[in-house]
Amino acid sequence: ATREPSVTAIVPQFDAQPPIVLDAKGNPEKDKFFKFIKNVGGIFFSSYDSTVRFSHFNNPHSWPSLGYIELDSNITGIAEYMGEALVFTAGNVYRIRGSNPEAMTYVKLPESHGLTKEFGRSLIEAVGRVFWMNVDGVCMYENGRVTLVTFDKMGNIPKMHTPVAGYKDRVIYFFNTPDTSNSSLARPGIKVDMTTGQPKVTRTSVEATGAIYVPEQDKLYINNS
Repeated sequence: ATREPSVTAIVPQFDAQPPIVLDAKGNPEKDKFFKFIKNVGGIFFSSYDSTVRFSHFNNPHSWPSLGYIELDSNITGIAEYMGEALVFTAGNVYRIRGSNPEAMTYVKLPESHGLTKEFGRSLIEAVGRVFWMNVDGVCMYENGRVTLVTFDKMGNIPKMHTPVAGYKDRVIYFFNTPDTSNSSLARPGIKVDMTTGQPKVTRTSVEATGAIYVPEQDKLYINNS
């Protein structure tokens, strides 16, 4: 498919809006903003409530008025997989693709393994796949399918408290947040080792409120305060 010529200006095109939420009169609404902004193949995705918005190609400042799709409920996360977007709601996952922001196509995956707000920070792209958690366990997306990787691979899944995902050396971590009211109470998390290509699921005693991997240093930094 052909694309429009690249747009690099820092202002919207004539038929577009900046990435802000407008009221019925066209005025910016206070305390309302686009979320989960993600570059997918040159088109930026974002969301507000149940609406997915798409930018003009290569211009995150320009969002065409007709460049949107309405989904079943509020959007809870956006990830990229092989040039297409995975868009999450609490109950479902959608694949969205296209080269024209006003003619994007989408399909709902048959597996109902959505991403609730409590697990929003567990969404991570790693080892050529997408991982996240929900009440059923750890989910993995690959080649158009969602797999529950914790199914039959461990005993009782630890109770997770707003888990945070991290990644290093083909191992995906889902850290539990510490119990601030009782520091002696351990909250084990989950780690998924993809070294062999097949998930090996175990527990981790590390707790964290934040995690970020720095490729240049090959280090995973963890904040547990």
